[in-house]
Amino acid sequence: MEMRRIILIGLLFLTVTVTFGQAVVSKKIKLTNCNATNSCIDCGDIRARFKGTTGDLENYIKNHIDNKLLMQLDFKGSIILQLFVDTLGNPCCSSISDHPMNHLNKPIEQLRELKFDKIISSMPVWTIATTNGLKENSYVMIQIDFINKEKIKVKYFELTDM
Repeated sequence: MEMRRIILIGLLFLTVTVTFGQAVVSKKIKLTNCNATNSCIDCGDIRARFKGTTGDLENYIKNHIDNKLLMQLDFKGSIILQLFVDTLGNPCCSSISDHPMNHLNKPIEQLRELKFDKIISSMPVWTIATTNGLKENSYVMIQIDFINKEKIKVKYFELTDM
């Protein structure tokens, strides 16, 4: 009886994985080599963050994005920017991924035109990730939702958001 249950659970897991696995596959474009050595994702007692609120981060991106081009491209869906923040607080955008649960309506490669790598690298210094008082290199993920051709929403992306 126990063996039958294990096999049934295994088959169910395999069926769900094959059936829904395609929905979670996201596309990714690599932007710059950020020299990310000895780093972890969202780690530290204090995590690396943009200095200010999430609203300040959103305003920074909105004020530095090419709004005319944004309207022309007319994206809908969400993306995740993977940022590397070094021990000096310098941010670098290493990649852009299509959000696995809210795919873009257009090819992700078109996002290169919005120059997120330049926007991120021109940001002021971030709060540095630290563990037990020691500075750490860290990756931070930012989600950008394209609501319509004139509106974006920006927030930190947590792995628990999936």
